[in-house]
Amino acid sequence: MANNKFFSVFFILSSIFLLSAFNPSDTPVAMPSGEDFITLDNGAKFQKSECWFPLPNKHVECGWFYTAPVAGSKQSDFQLPVVIFRYKGSNKKDDPIVYLAGGPGASAWLTPELIQTFWENQWEEHLSKLNRDLVLFDQRGSGLSLPKIECPYYKEHAAHLLLDPNEPEDDAKRYHEVAVKCVADLKKSGIAINQLATRFSANDVVDIMQALGYEHWNIQSVSYGTRLGIEVQRRFPDKVRTLMLDSVYPPSAHLFEDWPMLLNSSLERIFKFCEIDSACAASADQFQERFWKLMAKLRKSPLRIDINNPKAGIDHIMLNDVSLLAVLFQSEYRTNILPYLTEAIFELENNNTQGIQAFVEDYVSNQFDSLSNDAVYWAVECHDNPAIDKEKYENYKRMHPRLTYYLAEDSNVCEVWNQGYQYIPLMPAVGNKKEQAKHTPVLIFSGEDDPITPSDWAIDSAASFGNNAYLFSFYGVSHSVLDNKACAPELYNGFVNNPQKRPRANCRIDNEISPMKNDTAIALDEPEEEFDEDNGENDVEIATVNTADPSEKRLPN
Repeated sequence: MANNKFFSVFFILSSIFLLSAFNPSDTPVAMPSGEDFITLDNGAKFQKSECWFPLPNKHVECGWFYTAPVAGSKQSDFQLPVVIFRYKGSNKKDDPIVYLAGGPGASAWLTPELIQTFWENQWEEHLSKLNRDLVLFDQRGSGLSLPKIECPYYKEHAAHLLLDPNEPEDDAKRYHEVAVKCVADLKKSGIAINQLATRFSANDVVDIMQALGYEHWNIQSVSYGTRLGIEVQRRFPDKVRTLMLDSVYPPSAHLFEDWPMLLNSSLERIFKFCEIDSACAASADQFQERFWKLMAKLRKSPLRIDINNPKAGIDHIMLNDVSLLAVLFQSEYRTNILPYLTEAIFELENNNTQGIQAFVEDYVSNQFDSLSNDAVYWAVECHDNPAIDKEKYENYKRMHPRLTYYLAEDSNVCEVWNQGYQYIPLMPAVGNKKEQAKHTPVLIFSGEDDPITPSDWAIDSAASFGNNAYLFSFYGVSHSVLDNKACAPELYNGFVNNPQKRPRANCRIDNEISPMKNDTAIALDEPEEEFDEDNGENDVEIATVNTADPSEKRLPN
């Protein structure tokens, strides 16, 4: 059983680690009606259904996948919705794209609104140009999947934390109580929570593609979906033609264990920005000390901030030091956001909440919108990861003494979720270089300003794939590069069409070196320019791309 002890800011941030999803109860779903099942040898089934959304003049098909029964059972425990965009051109390739959403617990955006706005646009503008089918599905417990996994206690506890802040130790104990009630309710309702893990979802990916008749496929993944994609590739390397990892969360990472380091890095990013930004530096005398004085002030005297979000069930929050850390961390998911955060911090020194207001509203929206499934998140994370290395964790505490107050014990939340679960580690990387050479070609996108999946994780992941990996790390870009960097889709399309050749695209916005980095910028629009670096040991090709001056203020995305 995992023995997870980490600081309490993680609790009020946990739901934002999920990428955008939606409320499954708001969406009517067309279930199968009379069509014959396609049944696999392991008992998994696929059945076509009418689509639950109108999409005129598009070759789109829908269906439901019934997960393989566990040993000793004949019953499928989860039903997953599947959407296929069919490419109908004469030059169609037989290896489709399969999209793996983030989370864990986030949907693949299969509501009628998001199919018609997001996926239809993605298909028309980018993905149809690959001359391949596109396969979308919701993972176990997410989106429209069945049975619905509901645990309202997490949202209720989030409201309590924001309305009536307490000491981190007290908040952690209450979080343990939430986990106990949630697990008990789900087990009582017959939910197979011990089948919520990356290794089960990896089997689902392979079964879905086999049921649809595909021999090989190309994986497009983001955030947690990259961890799932890596697991699929390592277990079924002959099935995966190409693997794209955007904002990679590798199996070797341990989010709970690394959490203090991640938060400290997010603060250091703000401090560093203020040092090099002309507007901030002019008023940044001893900025770090001023920040920590502000934190002490908010701990003693929280500021009331009114909010307008009917779904939250609260009309204000009390912004204290813990919730400010959470708001700042979440806000860094956005690209080009640092100028606005530093301004908001300066204003808070004078009890002016105008600058932080929009970030608080966004944070509350993420916390209380049913787009995120907290129960699935905790189940998968606890099942996937081993017990925390206590010595390593204590070293983090010694390295970051100003965070020690926030390093409250969580009363072993994962021990609650892991009751009756047999821990099986995710597949390790292949260490032999001869075996690495047989790897699937891999394209990795990383944002230098990403707070939750840092660039170091991308570098380590690239090294694990040997010289078959192309790593593009973008200065001034945060989480989800494909959605935040205009040239990324072009790089991806080039990679899928010719995975044996390094993709190229014009990714330069200006000709200035980013003040956040002293490294030489690379212009991808110059054919004669070499933009790979040999790291000496792992032969990983790395493109370090300077795309924008981070001191240039832009409206948040």
